[in-house]
Amino acid sequence: MKLNFFILILNICLSINISYATIVSVKNVPQNRDTIYKAEIEKLDVWTLKETLQKILNYDIKEKQFNTLESRLNNIRLFIEERFEEDSIKPFGMSYISSFSLSDIGRNGRGMNIIGILPTEDNSRFSYRDTVNNQYSQEYIIIGAHYDNLGADYNASGVAALLEVARALSYDWRNGKKFKYNILFVAFDANRFSSYGSYMFLNSCGIKFENIKLFINIDKLGGENIKKENYIGTRNSSRNKNKNYVYLLGSQTFKNASVYIDSANKNNLVNIEYRMSQDNDIENLIISLGEQINFATRDIPYFLLTSGIGNYTTQQTDNESNIKYKFLLKRTEFLYNLISIIAE
Repeated sequence: MKLNFFILILNICLSINISYATIVSVKNVPQNRDTIYKAEIEKLDVWTLKETLQKILNYDIKEKQFNTLESRLNNIRLFIEERFEEDSIKPFGMSYISSFSLSDIGRNGRGMNIIGILPTEDNSRFSYRDTVNNQYSQEYIIIGAHYDNLGADYNASGVAALLEVARALSYDWRNGKKFKYNILFVAFDANRFSSYGSYMFLNSCGIKFENIKLFINIDKLGGENIKKENYIGTRNSSRNKNKNYVYLLGSQTFKNASVYIDSANKNNLVNIEYRMSQDNDIENLIISLGEQINFATRDIPYFLLTSGIGNYTTQQTDNESNIKYKFLLKRTEFLYNLISIIAE
């Protein structure tokens, strides 16, 4: 059985490098988002979360002429940039886009990370270089999700959660809440190339690694894990009794993590599982497959938030029907609480 799970993981590894999930059409997308937006929605809710995820999918398929991977990704990038700008998330540097060559990994073209920031102090534009003059805190919390795998759960759900948390935190920030850490929001490209986007981010961002207090990676947050108890978790785990769960891996890397996590989850928003598998080899393999591995190898504390691997992961069946919006909202609310508490 363990061998079967390794085969599944291998399939995911292969799909990251050679294929992309096909997005199916979504229906009934609300049309009045801009009006609602300008009223400054304060709270996270299912309606806004669902609309954000649907718009990510629609930006992928809305025009027939956008039928190449790069053209679809460009439209998703545009949507993320527009959301950052609308929500007063400032560019990190001269623009939101941080471009990098793919030639070093034998690929043509360029990857593009999209980076925004809520600085500790207000300013019309932010650049990390300003921290040399102590205009801002030199310490950071980084929240990330990759956008280049085009499935609904993997990883439109993660990008939607990233954008909604950014919106909610920005609302707090614009209404007088101050954070002791700069909060970076990063939509990573090139996850499909062994998480090369996060590797290049760390090589080029100009932030000292010791000043990154925590990295939180959001990867597949809207679905359910494989329903095979002997593959994932234990036969008696609370995961098998309660579908309102989230996996949080990496808590051992962050000092006093349990204090922050318990406070963020004080109203029992979600059932938190700290392991996806009781097998250490499988657990380490899971950690090695996402953006968090590039932070972990540099001794940067990290959390991986995920709903786990579904039977549809990396398949053409990874469409909106797999998204459990009620649980996605709870997981997103927990993430918002967690960042707020750590950063305040």
